[in-house]
Amino acid sequence: MDREVNWKKAEEFAAGMGSLSRGGFNPYGPWAQAIQESKWFNRVIGEWNFWGIKAPKWWHGKKVEVLTHEWVNSKLDICFANNCPRFGKEEHQHKIKRKELFVDFNNIGHAMRFYANRIARLYPAAWKNRGVVNLFFDGLQSGRWKWATDPVYADSLKRLYMQVYNDKEHKEVLEPRFREYIMAIHGELMEGKA
Repeated sequence: MDREVNWKKAEEFAAGMGSLSRGGFNPYGPWAQAIQESKWFNRVIGEWNFWGIKAPKWWHGKKVEVLTHEWVNSKLDICFANNCPRFGKEEHQHKIKRKELFVDFNNIGHAMRFYANRIARLYPAAWKNRGVVNLFFDGLQSGRWKWATDPVYADSLKRLYMQVYNDKEHKEVLEPRFREYIMAIHGELMEGKA
């Protein structure tokens, strides 16, 4: 693969994915999203924010201030301040840099629970399709809330998913973990039927 991956952080992430798998997520969805948001696990926010989750107003836990890139609908002041070549012309989207507060978590389990609860609460189409990767990605950008301001975010995740899914190195890290979770889930289901 042409990217440098922080395999230590990738392993920590993979080790915490059991709760997501038991919750019906196809593990490749959150995995690809974490790669996208953390730049191949090299820019995890704080210790455990793999997905670039901004701090809600009600958040009283750890916060980390980060310079981020956002896509915004053009306004004259934004275009003027950023020397936009289309200043004063039709409305368009514009990429800007700004500081934002992001959450951090106490541990990987806390991060996974928060992520799953956030999907369930704010992204109903993604939650409904959490087991089908491409539909899950579309669900992150449909509805009232959008995971990212990038207008092609879902398409970027789909391309990344295919790249990761076909990469031998990622499979060596993920496949054994996924088998463990599938067996654990299968075992729990079988115990529940007995």
